[in-house]
Amino acid sequence: LNMSGDLMSLHIGDRILEINGTPVKDQPVENIENLIKYSDSVLQ
Repeated sequence: LNMSGDLMSLHIGDRILEINGTPVKDQPVENIENLIKYSDSVLQ
């Protein structure tokens, strides 16, 4: 899938549903922060 940089960036009002395949719905903010902070790869 070839996307331009504009399509791959976050914008106000966007909703993050998953971080690297892990659903974040109803997760505490601390868990979501840890998923981002301790990710060994580029976030997808």
